[in-house]
Amino acid sequence: MSAVNRKVSTEEEYRRLRDEASHVFDLAVRFPNRPHRRSPAHIAILDWDWFLGDDFPTALKALAKRDGTDMAVLVAVDPDDPGELHMEDDFPAAIIQPSAFSSEAYNQIILPKLTTLGFDGIYMRADVIAIYSRSFRWSIWAERTWEFAVICAEFDLHFLGSMDIPVAFDFRQAVNNLWPSVDFSKSREEQTENRQRHLSRFAQSYSEQVPQPVGVKAENVASIGALIHEFPELTEILQESLEDNEGQVLAHLIMADVFRWMAAHVENDRSACQSIVNWLEREFERGPDEVKNLIIVSGVELIPDPGDTGAELRDMLGPLLKSMDPWII
Repeated sequence: MSAVNRKVSTEEEYRRLRDEASHVFDLAVRFPNRPHRRSPAHIAILDWDWFLGDDFPTALKALAKRDGTDMAVLVAVDPDDPGELHMEDDFPAAIIQPSAFSSEAYNQIILPKLTTLGFDGIYMRADVIAIYSRSFRWSIWAERTWEFAVICAEFDLHFLGSMDIPVAFDFRQAVNNLWPSVDFSKSREEQTENRQRHLSRFAQSYSEQVPQPVGVKAENVASIGALIHEFPELTEILQESLEDNEGQVLAHLIMADVFRWMAAHVENDRSACQSIVNWLEREFERGPDEVKNLIIVSGVELIPDPGDTGAELRDMLGPLLKSMDPWII
């Protein structure tokens, strides 16, 4: 199975990716409020036109290289009704592999195509496009009405500027330089006042705590707590996540970190990894749908590709989890 330019073909898969995206973004929020759930360590702002352009794959490749985890998801999140977004046999979501991404592949996913009804495409159907790494270490929220996209990452983003990618590194610079077209219905003083008000709101919202997605504080958090209790060697993962997220238990991010930990330790500590996988198999069998989804989208689907370091985890899966592995099914 190739992850390059793989479009989602069913409403069920689209809704599953939207659910995963909801643990990275608050999908109901719009600028100047902060849609990113995690308090970003580093921010960069891109012009919307450049985000849609042929050069954008350069930024995706650079982010994937710096992240070290080459898997990302692109989802159109507005309007909310997937039926309105359905395009022929594809829904507006894709799993992408940035290091292998080209302008042509990007165009096939996001830019308009000519149909009997005119031009169509993800960005023609949605006002918001969300992209996030399957490592959850970087994410992009692009909003048409504001005409720019915000990149949040756990690592420094100034390397983008050194690559001649036109980014701003604070909201004052973005609001002044990347602001939408002049509104001639308002005076210069009114426009200046609007800019300052929105600038203040951006700065405030990106320093505020964003609520956890609905459902995380119940079954998913209980499952994470039980996992950490059963395997104390994973306690450091939980502690680091709590420190990075103002004490919030973001279950999907923690589960992804657990699978990355196993991928890094499977060669030298196979017994511990097998025990964790066995526990997850039992948890998947007895757990509600929320926990099943947690284990699949933030666990099994993150197992490295065959031939990559950590891919041996795939051989440890029990029958239930193995049936959920996209490389096996």
